[in-house]
Amino acid sequence: KRVAKHTRKVGQKTWYERLNIKQRKIVDEYLKFSQDNPGDPLSAVCDAMNEHVGLNLSHCSFRRFVQGRAK
Repeated sequence: KRVAKHTRKVGQKTWYERLNIKQRKIVDEYLKFSQDNPGDPLSAVCDAMNEHVGLNLSHCSFRRFVQGRAK
């Protein structure tokens, strides 16, 4: 049984780095929105993002990304 190692290879891009500029702009806008409106559940923002960008981000990868940005 092989265990998937969650290590990032050198030179491997994060999913954010894989986005094109237009998609990044939308991601940034949604992040700003979620920071400006903390009462808004992040899942709603994530769902709206999925609809607009069509990135189909999983909740955990999006949350991880937001937490990474917040630090």
